[in-house]
Amino acid sequence: PKHLAVEAGVQPEHTPPGRLQSFLQQAQMLQDILHKFHHMQVDAVEYACLKGIVLFKTDVQLLRDPSTVAILQDQTQLSLSHHIEVHKPGQPFRFGKLLLLLSSLREVQQSSLES
Repeated sequence: PKHLAVEAGVQPEHTPPGRLQSFLQQAQMLQDILHKFHHMQVDAVEYACLKGIVLFKTDVQLLRDPSTVAILQDQTQLSLSHHIEVHKPGQPFRFGKLLLLLSSLREVQQSSLES
């Protein structure tokens, strides 16, 4: 997994061992999640909806109108669900799997990946 560090521009020989280990674990976790998204063959509409779901967050401080943002998030989730029903009818659990996979991104610690 050290190749992940090198590819990300992290110099293993100049990084404290604990920090390097944390980086490698988080990078591997992120890579695994992205591989799962790739395996699911997320299409452009699904990607746009997932991106919207992430962006329309109501737990942001200083948000002027959280109820409008909540409505946008709900509408985006409904759009994703409808798209899957229409375009991928043979995958009844796809919507739930995508949302679970999306939530797994929160497990990745951004601070560990920033250098």
